[in-house]
Amino acid sequence: MLEAALPGVKRTGFTVSLDSISMEAVIREAGVSRSAVYRRWPYKDLSVSDLVKVLGEAAVPSAADHEAIIGAIKAVAAEHDSWLDTGEGRRGLLVEVFRHAAWADFEALYRSREWRTYLALHATFMGLPAGELRDEVQATLARSERGFIGRVAEAWEHVAGLSGYRLRP
Repeated sequence: MLEAALPGVKRTGFTVSLDSISMEAVIREAGVSRSAVYRRWPYKDLSVSDLVKVLGEAAVPSAADHEAIIGAIKAVAAEHDSWLDTGEGRRGLLVEVFRHAAWADFEALYRSREWRTYLALHATFMGLPAGELRDEVQATLARSERGFIGRVAEAWEHVAGLSGYRLRP
């Protein structure tokens, strides 16, 4: 059931309301019997709680596609190849590369359904009743955020390293 619900959410992103999730549609998509579902989750709220946990794991924002960043780097380098002649020009080229790559990274994140789901979960998890579910969702979102920050830092460290620079901690 949880796996069957994920594609629909991935298509549209997670909204603040879970009203758009139809149990009947999910049951059909999963190809399971209604009685099996109601044995596992006697109430819709119980299945929604489990779905929120799964969404927290699945809603991992991703950094920009490496191809997009490499394309931005190549375009900037081709446009300003004369800047490679001096140290100041190379530094200016690197700044321009970072500017374009950061924009490509932002655009990829902004368009991401996972990012919208992640933001919706962040915005709504405090509305969950205090207890185990809220604690689990909070811990999952914190893990997702740490992973995201780590991937972004790794990508930028790689770009800086290609240029002979290092990022400060």
